[in-house]
Amino acid sequence: MVALAALVLATGLALYPALRARELVALAAILGAAGVMAAVISMAKLGQLVGVALFLLAAEYAVVQVVSGLGLAGAAVYPAGLLVLGELLFWAVELARLAALDRAIVAGKVLMVGLTAVGGMLAAVIALATAAMSPIGAVAGALAGGGAAVGVFAVLLLLVGRASRRA
Repeated sequence: MVALAALVLATGLALYPALRARELVALAAILGAAGVMAAVISMAKLGQLVGVALFLLAAEYAVVQVVSGLGLAGAAVYPAGLLVLGELLFWAVELARLAALDRAIVAGKVLMVGLTAVGGMLAAVIALATAAMSPIGAVAGALAGGGAAVGVFAVLLLLVGRASRRA
């Protein structure tokens, strides 16, 4: 089920920029297809190509964003989709290794993926909002986005630490 969700998400992430591209459509389609293939192979090869899959999908989005423009909504949601895809791919690998999981573990993992997606969207929104504020907004946006991302992962580490102390 997790592998299917990862495959559906990877396909959606590949199709979104490819279908919205006005130029370099073939390049976008190739990068998207390669990203989906890397995601499938990573599930079969125990996560060895997760980074490659995420890179190819991000590269497809970046190419289309620069050439055709995809709007601000996609800039906030697409990175969160990549974060969730990475989590799902690694989770699919874990499930392949562990046949039986406790419901508490599954619930914790679902919560962690959800918080990661929300945190990723918030980090992107903060970076976009900061970048639009002034001429030096690009630098400020990068710093704010980096700080927000560090904050998101700090919260996640705290949650993981609490969960491991309870166990």
